[in-house]
Amino acid sequence: SLQTGPPCDQPVQRRERNEKIQKLVKQPESFVDPARPTLVSTSPTSPYAVEILACHIGDGQTRPTEGRPARIDKGLARIDLERDEVYEIRIHNNSPDEVAARVFIDGIDVYQFSDDRDPKDATRPKFTHFIIPAQSTSQIPGWHKRQVGADNFLAFLVTAYGKGASTKGVKAQGEVGVIQVQFSRSKPMPADGLPRGADIETGFGPPRQGEQKAVVREIEPFIDAVSIRYTH
Repeated sequence: SLQTGPPCDQPVQRRERNEKIQKLVKQPESFVDPARPTLVSTSPTSPYAVEILACHIGDGQTRPTEGRPARIDKGLARIDLERDEVYEIRIHNNSPDEVAARVFIDGIDVYQFSDDRDPKDATRPKFTHFIIPAQSTSQIPGWHKRQVGADNFLAFLVTAYGKGASTKGVKAQGEVGVIQVQFSRSKPMPADGLPRGADIETGFGPPRQGEQKAVVREIEPFIDAVSIRYTH
């Protein structure tokens, strides 16, 4: 087999990659496209972007359709959301390859409350990432409940602090009031099946239906992470 560098470089490369990943989580970089201010990415050259669509639950709309403009405030992208608004997350993949997106709301994985559990460990959800094909967008309508059937998602509902999903006894991996999407390279699993190498928060809103297909992918550590703080 061929190597591009001496073996001793590999731990250094892993350490540098891990440091970059931790910085993306703790000190996220944000860019708002002036031409399309609803799109948030980490830089003007990133192929990945996130857009939040929202509407008030009493507006008579069944689903939000309009992107909410973002702004940069103290280095972090922010959008305005009010209590009793529901929102959806539109993920843009403008790269030539599919990407795996992991979504956290208030530091909680959107699959955390799914009825579909890992057959080997019922404490863990069965699914972890949304697969976004190359040059496409995908919309996440809410908290995942099950893969198939009607009402298989629960809408993201902005609610009073202390009444959201973070009160369900789940250990959060980030701050309340932050939506984060982590992007990882992904590819089909080899044939043998073995991989190579604030005062508001979000609660559970009305049922939603989303089309899904379960796939198996080899997913690398994430390479980009878009964080958006929501305030009112």
